[in-house]
Amino acid sequence: MFNHIKHEINIPFIKMLDTENGHYYQREVNGKIYPSITTMLHAFPNPGIERWKSTTPNWKEIGDSSMAVGTMMHEIAESYLNNQKTVKTFADDKYEKDPWELFEVLKPHLDEHINNIHATETKLYSDTLELAGTVDLVAEYDGELSIIDFKNSRKPKVPSYIKQAKYYEQGSAYSQMWKECTGMEVKQVVIIVVSWDNKVRAFKVNAEEYMSSLWDMIIKFEYIKP
Repeated sequence: MFNHIKHEINIPFIKMLDTENGHYYQREVNGKIYPSITTMLHAFPNPGIERWKSTTPNWKEIGDSSMAVGTMMHEIAESYLNNQKTVKTFADDKYEKDPWELFEVLKPHLDEHINNIHATETKLYSDTLELAGTVDLVAEYDGELSIIDFKNSRKPKVPSYIKQAKYYEQGSAYSQMWKECTGMEVKQVVIIVVSWDNKVRAFKVNAEEYMSSLWDMIIKFEYIKP
């Protein structure tokens, strides 16, 4: 059983808007609409991904399959972290890679490193960054309050890939959002990658180290956003 921390300050309500240009969020109080952090990140080209697409004719099919696996793994992990009963409810052949198998690989890592959970799958925003998003998990990782993001991957990921994919900037954005929505500071970002070789790898950084590059992206996004 994971301990959950109840907040006296309620996290402000925001609504997700699905558009042809990506995910956006609207604040209930003043109606302001902000792009999601993932929508902003996807607006910038990733040379590695672009090379892979150019040499992989069925790249969209592969991407959709991986996303389906990752989404289900997230749902199972979220239920487990919320101390809810987790039972496999889908056929073995529904997914290219069994999400339940990936969760079983992830589960011991969660048990060992995570506790004192503040939020799971929670919508946040930042008036300072003019961004919003849904954070996977805010909890203590090895005793330190952290922004935690889960990724699933067909192949093992090395630190240079995690950095190139801008996952640290994404976590830093969530850190700022959490601070503005709750008044609590979160300094650590943890990216947990569950790869299809049934291994778990965690990458930890200080959120402040990537705020400068996050701001660079925000400024550039102003010139390219739809």
